[in-house]
Amino acid sequence: MPLPLNENNEHPLIYVARLVDFLGGYLRDTKAAAHADMADSLLSLVAEGLSAYEQLWLAETHGKVSMAAYSARNLLEIMVWTNYCAKSPENTALFRQDADRDINGLR
Repeated sequence: MPLPLNENNEHPLIYVARLVDFLGGYLRDTKAAAHADMADSLLSLVAEGLSAYEQLWLAETHGKVSMAAYSARNLLEIMVWTNYCAKSPENTALFRQDADRDINGLR
């Protein structure tokens, strides 16, 4: 599954959105239960990554250093969790359980 290249020098956000759409189509076709949870989690992380990248790009464009640092940190955390979840369905299940605990802690 080769990723689409940014050969047209598109705006970076448009290119990343195309990548999300490309990967989303691939992940949405996953049917097996354990792998469906994994695909759903990865798709959610990809969407969060796109949002963080957009915030980073906007912060950098407007010279907002603190917001750029915060967005870069978010991207790093999303990358770590994405790599962790992509290794196995078991890792994804642990990630989802941790996310559930985080959400329940906010209630």
